[in-house]
Amino acid sequence: MNQYTWRDLLAMPDDGVERWIVDGELKEMQPPLEGEARFRGRLESRALVLVGAELETWARGRPGPRGQVVADAGVILAARPETVVGIDLAYFPPEVIARQTAEIPLFVGIPLLAVMIPSPMDTMGRIAEKRHLCRAAGVPLIWSVEPLGQEVAIYTHGARPRMVTAGDELACEPHLPGFRVPVARLFE
Repeated sequence: MNQYTWRDLLAMPDDGVERWIVDGELKEMQPPLEGEARFRGRLESRALVLVGAELETWARGRPGPRGQVVADAGVILAARPETVVGIDLAYFPPEVIARQTAEIPLFVGIPLLAVMIPSPMDTMGRIAEKRHLCRAAGVPLIWSVEPLGQEVAIYTHGARPRMVTAGDELACEPHLPGFRVPVARLFE
């Protein structure tokens, strides 16, 4: 059986098909149908910027060495066989950033935080599968952001998912020490 790698993934055509590698196997998700949007809507796009800005402000306020907040990142979550997915927003701690090399254009390693914000390519099943892959790889903190409902589902290892809404504050101790933001501010 052929084991796909990130190199194979990057060599594939840009034809609107979203592709992941899961345990070395290629997984293809069909693009939106003719006439359907191929990009994030107004609410989702705005949430991506606002959540990213809050995370970046928090990260820049941390003592050095600092990690990095990234958007629309290709991430190699596992090797031999590889698992490669796209993550909407991620925060990589400094020790993961220090291991990145110029030879691989994707992020290699486990982010401390993976944030998922729906796009037209996403279905509930696809989001759940990506969340499962991140959890299985050991991502300690996952946020599933829902702009329409103005809510964030928080997933951590060993705990039940927790939901925060526009009247709440988003804080994730001990994973993101000192990070606190009113949830409503993520959806202005």
